[in-house]
Amino acid sequence: MTVRVTEIYLTGVLDMRKKSVALVLAAAVLGAAGAFLRRRQLDNIFEEYGLAVKGAPETTAAVVFAAAAAVLLAVFAILIVRGRSIKEDVCGALTQTGPSMAAHIVAALAVCAGVLFTFGGREGISAGVPGILFMLGGVLTAFVLAVQGFSVNKGSASAVRIFAAIPTLFMCWLLILLYKADASNPVLAGFAFECVAVGFAALAYFERLAVAFGRAKPVPAAALSVVAAFLMTAAAGGFDSGMRVAAAGFALDLLAGTADIVRNME
Repeated sequence: MTVRVTEIYLTGVLDMRKKSVALVLAAAVLGAAGAFLRRRQLDNIFEEYGLAVKGAPETTAAVVFAAAAAVLLAVFAILIVRGRSIKEDVCGALTQTGPSMAAHIVAALAVCAGVLFTFGGREGISAGVPGILFMLGGVLTAFVLAVQGFSVNKGSASAVRIFAAIPTLFMCWLLILLYKADASNPVLAGFAFECVAVGFAALAYFERLAVAFGRAKPVPAAALSVVAAFLMTAAAGGFDSGMRVAAAGFALDLLAGTADIVRNME
C-alpha cells in the first residue's frame, strides 16, 4: 500500500513538472512572437510627424495576438492547476530547482544591467530624484531576484516574505514612472502596451507575495504569473535600449517563477 501511494505521488510530481515546463515554453514562444509583432508595429505605424496611422494592420495584429495569447495561456494555466492547492509552507511552495535558480540569477543580472544602463541616460523615467529611486529600487530588486532562491531552499520563511514584497513595489513605481514620462503623449500606441505589461507584472509579483504569506489561490497565482511573463516578453520588443534588457530579465524571472509555483503545487 505504501509503495503504491509513493508511486502515485511521484507520478503526480513528475506530471506537474512536465506541465510547468510546457506552460513556460508556450509563454516564451508566444512572447517572442509578440515581441516581434510589437517591434514591427512601432517601426511601421507612425507618420512623418509622429502620429500613428489609424487602423494600421500592424496594430490590429499585435493587439489581437496579445489578447488571444494571454487568454490561451490563462486557460492553459487554469486547466493545469485546477483541483490543485498551494503548499502552506512558503519555502515548499516556492522551492527552486537548479535550472530555475540559474534562470532567476541570470534574470537578476539582466534587470540590474538594464536599470543601470537606463539610468545612465538620465532621460525619461531615469531623470531627477524619481530616476534615482528607480535606479536604487531596480538594483535592490535585482539583488532580491538573485538571492531569494537561496532563502527559499534554506527554509528561511521570514526572509522570503520580506524579499517577496520588493519586486511588487518596484513594478508599481516603474508603472508610475512610465505613465508620467508619456502622460503628455497623445499616441497611446507608443507606450500603452508596455504599461499594461508592467501592470500585469506588478499583479503577478503581488500574487507571489501572497504565496509567501500563504494567502494565494492556485488559479490567480498561476494564470497571472504566466500571462505577465508573456506580456513582459512581448513588451521587450517595445522598450528601447536598457529597458529592453531589464524587461527581458523580468520576463525570464516571471517564467521561472511560473514554473516554481506550478511545479510545487499539491
